[in-house]
Amino acid sequence: MARKLVLSLDGEVSELPFTRLAARSPFGSRDKLVTDDAGELSQRGRISADGSTVIPPGGLTQVYRDQAGNHISRSELVTIDEYGDVLDTLPSTLGIEHELYGPVPAARLLDHVTTSVYRIDDADLGPELAAALERGDIFEAEFRYNPSTSTKALFLLRGDEGTVALISEPLAMRFVDRDEDPETNTVDDDEEDDDDDFDFSF
Repeated sequence: MARKLVLSLDGEVSELPFTRLAARSPFGSRDKLVTDDAGELSQRGRISADGSTVIPPGGLTQVYRDQAGNHISRSELVTIDEYGDVLDTLPSTLGIEHELYGPVPAARLLDHVTTSVYRIDDADLGPELAAALERGDIFEAEFRYNPSTSTKALFLLRGDEGTVALISEPLAMRFVDRDEDPETNTVDDDEEDDDDDFDFSF
């Protein structure tokens, strides 16, 4: 059974199947194929640090070990906060009714970076929610695709191509006002790092 977004707005519940919109869906894509001198299709591989071994696709895996070198399974891993306290794992929001907040201002989107886009079928929207989206209103809800210790923001809005849900995370940068004094955003020469990671000299 397909998983759904179950969103409530003022008591009206909308059960919304969703489809992830891939980057290549509206824009198309171009694939690069690499062949050898004989025209045979090549496979991507890795070279070991000492250059003595070619590692084929699927030849590497990631494991966790403690300071004594003992293997740690993923089920034993926990997430902690800045104080070292273990964070609780919250359930997925899919299939669970939860509240839509809003309308929220469009500027709220500027505080986030979108990581995924889901297409919503307008036919599944409740009439009140559909009317609000048609007016240009934007709504926000909590989103967790899987059980997780962190929660993303879901922004529901309608554009020229229909209704979409933008899955977003808080933006870890500050916008600078055009009238802001540039002196407040410069780095003191004495504080600059002399080490340049990018050397463009030839």
